Amino acid sequence: MQQTILITGASSGFGAMTAKALARAGHRVYASMRDPRARGGAAAAEVERLAREENLAIRAIALDVLSEPSIEAAVETILAEAGRIDVVIHNAGHMVFGPAEAFTPEQLAALYDVNVLGTQRVNRAVLPHMRSLGQALMIWVGSSSTRGGTPPFLAPYFAAKAGMDALAQSYALELARFGIETSIVVPGAFTKGTEHFAHSGKPADTGRAAAYWSGPYAGVDDQALKGLANLEPADADPSKVAQAIVDLVAMPHGRRPFRVHIDPSDDGAAIVNGVADRVRAQLLERIGLADLLHPKPETQPERNLEMPFANFKMPEAALTKAQKEDLVHKTTQMFVDYFGEAVRPTTMVLIEEVPDGGYGRADEVFVIPDAYRAKE
Repeated sequence: MQQTILITGASSGFGAMTAKALARAGHRVYASMRDPRARGGAAAAEVERLAREENLAIRAIALDVLSEPSIEAAVETILAEAGRIDVVIHNAGHMVFGPAEAFTPEQLAALYDVNVLGTQRVNRAVLPHMRSLGQALMIWVGSSSTRGGTPPFLAPYFAAKAGMDALAQSYALELARFGIETSIVVPGAFTKGTEHFAHSGKPADTGRAAAYWSGPYAGVDDQALKGLANLEPADADPSKVAQAIVDLVAMPHGRRPFRVHIDPSDDGAAIVNGVADRVRAQLLERIGLADLLHPKPETQPERNLEMPFANFKMPEAALTKAQKEDLVHKTTQMFVDYFGEAVRPTTMVLIEEVPDGGYGRADEVFVIPDAYRAKE
């Protein structure tokens, strides 16, 4: 089903790849960028080319995450044209590289403004509408740096991404009962195929930076960047981040994973996030708010749990192997026809082998998923 999708920071990198992939998957995509005229309008022109040559429902739209009026204008335009916004993807962000001490407080605040406050401005503009839909999706493009291995000289960026991750976790709980599902996409350090490192900001206090570059940390910057590049497999493909987002959008509502990691270098974030997210879930369970972990799944057709084959009887006589295979096939098909392909169990019929080489009857015939087991 076609979704109307707003993605921020879509002029380059993961954002541009994702906007293109979603449009090719059949969705209506608004690829937002701070200034569509920047760099000669190349990014916006590429979006227009794709729409024209491939007949895709994709449009470049101006949206500056630092400006509430800009965001509100973009949202109003989308709602006027499409009538709805089903999915918001928080992708806009900026990276800096250098000694933490050499960045001014104003630089850290500016980075936080883009990576964290930008998402808050967008949310305040879109959530009144999305809450009214009763079913929507919010995707946050995070970073493995929030809980994975952290090399030096990226502290302001790591701190901002950690702030965004924390905000996403809280929003997930506060939006679930409105039917808004949350997924956090966690890319690793892709040193090729994106412009993150090439366009990263530098410390404003060059004097303090020099104390590191010409002192005991001389050469550590190059070593850190080369080390990250060496960890990255030769076939690391940043477009897999875009594909992961396409896959998330396609999943049934209420059944999407809270996090998806795409980290070819395997910096450990998946392990640490797995533990942290389980602790988070356990706390919600302990305080009686486990329902906030996910919105209600899409409504399934009501089914009579008194199954049509509930009175099925196994033959009294031993079965040959061929008869057993035929029985498994028939009963499996009965189950799938009734419950649907999506709940096909691994084992359908339990039949015990007997000494004469045939197969005898089992005590229990059907293995029914708990979700479809009638309550006693």
